[in-house]
Amino acid sequence: MNEEYTKLNQANTKQQKEIDLIRKEISNRTQNQLKEFAKKNPEIGLQKNKENKKYSPSL
Repeated sequence: MNEEYTKLNQANTKQQKEIDLIRKEISNRTQNQLKEFAKKNPEIGLQKNKENKKYSPSL
């Protein structure tokens, strides 16, 4: 019983590590795509900044 649990736990740990790597890769790719989009479309970022400033209180 204990041996089975250990094997399952090891398999689960391995799967979790693989999932974490996949998540990290997805995150990296998404960040790169956002950076590329921002480079190609700087006016969108500037427009958002203007909108944010319009609604933010001046301190």
